[in-house]
Amino acid sequence: MDTSPLAPPTKDEIKKYRRWWNNLTEPWKQAFNEAFLQQSNTKFPPDATLHLIWNTGPLRFAGPSAMFPNMTIELDDLSGVVELPGIEILVVTNHNIVSLKEIAHMTYLKSLFVFSNKLRSVEGVENLKNLKNLYFNDNQVESLQPLAGLTQLETIHCAHNNLSTLDGIGLEHKAALENFYCLPNKNLLSVDVMDFERRTRIACKTG
Repeated sequence: MDTSPLAPPTKDEIKKYRRWWNNLTEPWKQAFNEAFLQQSNTKFPPDATLHLIWNTGPLRFAGPSAMFPNMTIELDDLSGVVELPGIEILVVTNHNIVSLKEIAHMTYLKSLFVFSNKLRSVEGVENLKNLKNLYFNDNQVESLQPLAGLTQLETIHCAHNNLSTLDGIGLEHKAALENFYCLPNKNLLSVDVMDFERRTRIACKTG
């Protein structure tokens, strides 16, 4: 990831950033102010902060119940990040997120951390072909089928969900998949885990 200093924003860029900010929901305005300015309000941030937000590769929003929170509120959706053009690492944990469909177009994502939310599905990640790391442990996800085509994944953490099968992960994942944390899942039978490991030669790890 490019770590060179940012060039100053142009007037057109500032206009674009301000329009984007005005369209954010109030919770997301507060989220960005807390994450970037340590201020619990929805006030318009300085243009330099908007420029930084727009050009930041990693973004982290850890809710108040997280071990190391940087926010005092819980978010209900991912609408605040959908227009940002260059996010490579997205962390939105310990919130009330129920869907990943809003970020289905964010094909530049390399790592996605959405553990400790209220997800019932990971639909929306199917097209994220650059994704290497996916953490959605501690949710209510019932199926891994949306991951069937993501054979480039190196780490999947899906423990503590409602999985009853590991269908969606297969032998085609083995070459890249280094860490598959799928245990425990209360509906996943030991005999099915052993059969999966035999068929795919992928080890089921506890996480």
